[in-house]
Amino acid sequence: PLQELVGPRSRYGFDYKPWGGKCAIPITDKEGRVIAVLAGQPDNPGWDEVHQSAADLLDVCRDKMKQGTHRRGKF
Repeated sequence: PLQELVGPRSRYGFDYKPWGGKCAIPITDKEGRVIAVLAGQPDNPGWDEVHQSAADLLDVCRDKMKQGTHRRGKF
């Protein structure tokens, strides 16, 4: 459960950051260093169409692309 991960009694000491997916939020470690960023999406009414077009192009190209070998698996 979420209560085990976040809050004053959590053994992990994680914070809960509500996020609506629109704005950028940095994720920091205990020293305050940025280790990840929730980038969000542009505040642009045409974003859904742009995003869908890009996803469609990736689907079309998927079978033509070679699988690369990476230490974390195939990509």
